Amino acid sequence: MMKSVKGKADNGEVRLGERHSLIYILNKYKVYYLMILPMIIYLIIFSYLPMGGIIMAFQDFRVARGILRSEFIGLENFIDVFTDGMFWGRLRNTVIISVLKIIFTAPAPIILALLLNEVNNKLFKRTIQTIVYLPKFVSWVVVASIVSALLDIKDGPVNTVLVSLGIISEPMLLTGSKALFRPLLVITDIWKGVGWGSIIYLATLTSINPEYYEAATIDGANRLQKTWYITLPFIKPTFMILIILSMGSILSAGFDQVYVMANTVVMDVGDIIDTYVYRVGLASQRYGYASAVGLFKSVVSIMLVTGANWLARKTDNESLF
Repeated sequence: MMKSVKGKADNGEVRLGERHSLIYILNKYKVYYLMILPMIIYLIIFSYLPMGGIIMAFQDFRVARGILRSEFIGLENFIDVFTDGMFWGRLRNTVIISVLKIIFTAPAPIILALLLNEVNNKLFKRTIQTIVYLPKFVSWVVVASIVSALLDIKDGPVNTVLVSLGIISEPMLLTGSKALFRPLLVITDIWKGVGWGSIIYLATLTSINPEYYEAATIDGANRLQKTWYITLPFIKPTFMILIILSMGSILSAGFDQVYVMANTVVMDVGDIIDTYVYRVGLASQRYGYASAVGLFKSVVSIMLVTGANWLARKTDNESLF
């Protein structure tokens, strides 16, 4: 005879129907749900509630009128965006800078993680890790100041070294060079994020069973062969997931970095969508225009992430979802 006390049978086990009920699951994992509750609240407040502002992309938004009383103009803001020649030039700059960053910054954390993984001296390894992690916590304003001081046309050490080596005959305004601006963005981005990005790959490397390397040693494999046939295949899924996620930010290209490092001389090659929208959309109070660009970026980002995920699943059977 079954007893129904708090949903349990005579042997103390929860019945099958109640075991899968929502109340039972919430009660069983309540500690974990309480741990993620602050993040859920954060996402609701700062990610989901602001989505109501999408309606501004279809309005002639005026601050005094608010969202509810601003005039609805349909797709006029999108027509203004897509017929704006300046926008397409900034879109091209954004894509070029983002692709360059993906090409050159994606392998950098892998190379650093592989090098650190070969270091046996724990004190030296931790010291190097700390040094390469620090730039992550330096703001782009400080980075821009450092770069400006290094490349200064009068007292910058880079100009001094180039002149002393005879590479250039006289100091150059390196921060105002259109040919050097994009490589400068990539180099500073690598310097700032390579240490932080290597954390994920180092965690992946620690999960590899040492027996694989021991078996490879017995078979006579050298370090390069072990890396190629054991290490890289294990970190490949992590790499694919990060690449898929990076596709979502291909239309961003780093507003903070470009905003503080760009100048009027390099605007033709350095001005991106975010900085352009900041000037034209927000500074000029064209909020509907800015909202239309933001919605366009979001839709394209979703399409790119979904497409990259589908392609990765079809080719290598590795996907994010």
